[in-house]
Amino acid sequence: MKKIILTGIAVCCFITVFSQNKAYYSPINKAELQIIKGNYKTALQNYQSAFKTPVEKKTTDLVNALKCSILTKSTEEVEYFVQCLLNSGLDYKDLYRDRFLKKRLKKLHLKCKPNRSHIDTVYRNQITALGIKDQLLRKKNNCYKKYRNEIDSIDKENIAQFLKYVKEKGFPSISRIGVQDIGGEQGWHIVVWHYSQARSLNNKLPDISNILLDAVKKDILRPVEYVTFLNLQNDSNFPKYGVDPLVTLRKGEFRILKSLLQQKNKINKNRAEIGLCSLEDNIKKIIFQDKNKYDFNFGISVGFFNLRNQDKSLKKKIEERSVPLKTLNL
Repeated sequence: MKKIILTGIAVCCFITVFSQNKAYYSPINKAELQIIKGNYKTALQNYQSAFKTPVEKKTTDLVNALKCSILTKSTEEVEYFVQCLLNSGLDYKDLYRDRFLKKRLKKLHLKCKPNRSHIDTVYRNQITALGIKDQLLRKKNNCYKKYRNEIDSIDKENIAQFLKYVKEKGFPSISRIGVQDIGGEQGWHIVVWHYSQARSLNNKLPDISNILLDAVKKDILRPVEYVTFLNLQNDSNFPKYGVDPLVTLRKGEFRILKSLLQQKNKINKNRAEIGLCSLEDNIKKIIFQDKNKYDFNFGISVGFFNLRNQDKSLKKKIEERSVPLKTLNL
């Protein structure tokens, strides 16, 4: 009887956590679709709805909301979103690295000052140091040819140290350690990225997907980041989430694999369970994010495979296994 009760409690907690997650990402998805249509005022309203939930505001969402505020000349919102970004550890120079923001924010002469009393500086520095260490040798010419063993050794040390930090201090959230750029990067991202790539070549390496999923449940890690890391590992669950659904064989044409279309309903169910938008909406975002004049960022790393320079035999095989996206009513 106790086991049944505990199981019931666990299920209820799981549902509650993900319901909060969906309460945030549902209006975020609507906002991004409105951006695609050029309806920036409606997009801003959806962002404001998302930010009213208890879920931690994500950096890319704040930046997109800021751009919508600028485009709709909503001065109070512009100041609010700039303040949020400065409080998360960014400076004006970080915002000015975005060509859209640089051109427009400088004209506004804002006087927002950061309040970072909430940031755990020690933990922030420790996580940042991991990212710096990751790049030390990778910045050198022919790094993998000259320093392959050293880089592998650093990567092993980095992931071990990161997992130790997570165990002792918890997964690093934005509210706790802030971010390093307007893409929401923290030092651990590049570490887990390279670990995921290494695990794609050696599946005997420890599986950390449960740790990442737990961070999603706690509203720390964005679902899109979680599935990107899974995809990097060539995870056996692929195409569970349909992360990179498109291929391009020639300029101006996107194609989608038939195997994904056959599993579309199942993929959409899997995506919805962790707060991701539908495969159809994701495809719209991939195409838009690939080239948009205001550099809106929906957190999608790439979303498609560029096979235009591959040999004819491979392209022919892919063509046989896919259909042109324009032929579908997505």
